Amino acid sequence: MQKKNRKTAPPGFLTAQDAMTAMGVPSTTFYSLVRGGIIPNVKLPGRKENVYPLNSVEAYRRSLREAMSPYQSTQIYYFGIALREDIPDIEMLVASEHGSYELTVPQDVLEAWIRKNPEALHILSKGADVIGYIGMFPLPLETIMKRLTGEYWNRTIPIDDIQPFVPKTPYPLYIAEIATKKDAESSEPRHIENRLIAEITKLLARWAKEGIVFNEIYAVGTSEERIGLYRTLGMQPVDLPEGIRTDRIPFKLDLRQNETSPLL
Repeated sequence: MQKKNRKTAPPGFLTAQDAMTAMGVPSTTFYSLVRGGIIPNVKLPGRKENVYPLNSVEAYRRSLREAMSPYQSTQIYYFGIALREDIPDIEMLVASEHGSYELTVPQDVLEAWIRKNPEALHILSKGADVIGYIGMFPLPLETIMKRLTGEYWNRTIPIDDIQPFVPKTPYPLYIAEIATKKDAESSEPRHIENRLIAEITKLLARWAKEGIVFNEIYAVGTSEERIGLYRTLGMQPVDLPEGIRTDRIPFKLDLRQNETSPLL
């Protein structure tokens, strides 16, 4: 049996040190929050150290940000994991990009995604507004191929196939959705999209430092804008005639062979 690393937490949880770093609080404040029940502590079988739910830590961090927001610039951006209460805003953002709710992933499916992988959804916000979103998670290659050919829609991907983000994962990364808000007032129409991509790149870099490295990234472009974005990221169309239409192209990015992708 593989010996567990006591310095790491399982998917969906943080160690005390990682939780304090994420929240930006000293140990005295952190353990006071734990004693007060604001941050639950979980004792897992076979571990000496307690771990702390990622969504509770994120919720507290967000509450601090919201408390300070009246005294800060509304131009401040925030990027982090999405919580359940963000899902209606995510669905609205995706629908606004597609022009319809018909092509959006239903809220109950998004909730199932984050139950299976609490880090599956990330949002970019500005003030109180969600202006960008990405849904991504590791999947078995067989499942990805069924999605690329069109056998699966995002909403029909088996929940049990969604994997957590763990070091040395054998699975490739699948980008299910990317959406950004249009900013008609800006002189740079793609600045929100560019900011989201920059944040995703930093997230992948942080994961890489933790040993969570993906050699291959897959996605399906289903609009002119998304197809253009995936090309910009250096992704290449996958030769699957049954999955290719004028408005639908499956993509793959092999980071071992592409040294120019912004995601590298």
